[in-house]
This record gives sequence, structure tokens and C-alpha cells, in this order.
Amino acid sequence: MSLEAISVTPKRRNDILYYLSKTSSSAAERLERLEALYKSLRERISRNPLLEKILGKAVSLISIPEPPFLLEAERTAQSLEEYSSRIQGIISTIEEALRKIDQVEKLLGEVEKSKQTLEKWAEVFRTVNTSLYSDIVRAVHRADKILQEDYSDISGLCEKIEGLNEQLYHLTVKARTEYNKAVSILLGEVSTTWEVLLRADAVASLQDKAELELAKSRLKQIEEYLLRAKLDPQPVDSNTIYKELSKMRSSAQALLNTALSELEVKVYEETLRFSNILGRRPAPLTELVDYVSRKTSTPAIEVLKTIYQLSSRGLLTIKVIISS
Repeated sequence: MSLEAISVTPKRRNDILYYLSKTSSSAAERLERLEALYKSLRERISRNPLLEKILGKAVSLISIPEPPFLLEAERTAQSLEEYSSRIQGIISTIEEALRKIDQVEKLLGEVEKSKQTLEKWAEVFRTVNTSLYSDIVRAVHRADKILQEDYSDISGLCEKIEGLNEQLYHLTVKARTEYNKAVSILLGEVSTTWEVLLRADAVASLQDKAELELAKSRLKQIEEYLLRAKLDPQPVDSNTIYKELSKMRSSAQALLNTALSELEVKVYEETLRFSNILGRRPAPLTELVDYVSRKTSTPAIEVLKTIYQLSSRGLLTIKVIISS
């Protein structure tokens, strides 16, 4: 049944239905009570001959009346049953329409919320990821156009909004994931830069230390900026930050290379490579020394001596586990 076919019934038309319901219910209840009382009366006097003699004739004269217009009443009841079914059909149609309206309003609210979120992400990715930025702009445009399109019915509108809402959700998740990934990579580069600066600081002259302090101060600013950006997404110029961090590491590495002998530089670099291969797994000291000795073509005793010197200067951290 279409909503167009439904017209509102004036309130006064309900009065006759309420009156019929009330009077028929009252009559049915009283008839049931009368039949029960009549049955009880007949049973009581039938058990006592004296009462039977006195009241039997009077009781036999009691007649329970039939409902008035019984045939017409039955036809009326059938008509009312059909009428009630029609009413229930209209109720179901309206309830379904209201459920669809609730669904549409809920989905439109979610679409608007996702659209506002994506508009913020668009500003974040405008210059740093043009491909993702274009995807976001197109999705926001589709959200703006959703109510301007033609739909054959409300179910079609619901399906369209549900599909769009799912697209916006997945795009929002993708934007957040890509952003967090990019910022995390930058923070990893910051961590690596800290390691190089601290190693250079261990061998730097007073003049070089002053320059390193400036670099460390700037590095701390970059780190704090990225940590804030991770919590509160904002445009991050990754290329500029990468270049600045690379310049810091190159300067610190050059200082290290100047402060160290050729052998110390070789042993230092190969020891770091060995550490990267192992990860956090401990290894026998002989395995480290043999590896570096082989890679640098240096006697093991010289490698061990150089590792000790680098460790004593704070350039390497060697942890020892002794077991028998």
C-alpha cells in the first residue's frame, strides 16, 4: 500500500468503534457471568429434592436471551475484522516508512560527520599526497550531491546512502592509516638521527659540541612537532623534514669520520651492521670479532682492541653475558 492512498480519518469516526467495543465487551462479560450463575443454580437445587420442588419451576422459566440482531451482529463483526486488517496494513506501511526515515536521518548524520572529517584530511594531504587528496575531494563531492539526485523510492535512497557511508568510512580509515604511517617513519628517522648525533657528541671537540648542541635542539623541536602532529593531524612537509634530518646525520657522520681513524671507522660501521643483522638477539663475543675481522681484513686482536676503544668513548655499547 502506498502512502499516497492513505487519508487521515477524523477523530469522531472512532467513537462508534469504541462504543461497539465497550458495549460488546460488557455484554459478553455479563453473559458469561449469567451462564455460570445459572449453571450453579441448577446444580445446587438438583441435589436437594425440597429445593427442586420449591424452585424448580421458577428456574425452568429462566431464559437467557440471545444477543439482539444476531445475524446482523455476526456480519458486522466480520466487517469489523476485515476493517481491522485494513487498518493494520496501513499501520504497517506507516511504521515501515518511519523506520526508513529514521534510517535515512541516521545515515545522513553519519555521512555529514564523515564528510567533515574528510574535509580536514583533505587539508592534511593537499600537498603531501595528491593521489589520496584527489580521492578525498571526490568523495566529499559525492556526499554533497547525495540529496540532489533522483530516487524512485526511499529504499533506493537508503541503499545509496549506505554505500556512500561505507566508502567514506573506508577512506577515512585509509587517510588515518597513511598519515600515521608517514609520521611514524619520520619519527623513526628522528630516532636514527639522535643516535648519530649522540655518537658524534662523544668524540667532538668543544667547538664541534657547540654545533651539535644546536643540531640537537633543532632535532628536539622536530620530534616534538611530529609527536603533536600524530595526536592532532595537520599538514606535514615530509620532504623538507627528511632533507633536514639527512643533513644533520651527514654532518655528524663527517665529524665522526674526522675524529676516528680509518680502522675505527671500518670497525664501527661493520659492528653496527652486525648488530642490525642480529637485532636484539645476543651473540658470542667471538662471533662479533670474527665477523668484523673478516669484513675489515683486520686481525681479531686489533678488532677487539678497537671495539674496546670505541666502547670506552661511548660510540658503541657492548653488553656482556657471562656463562659457564
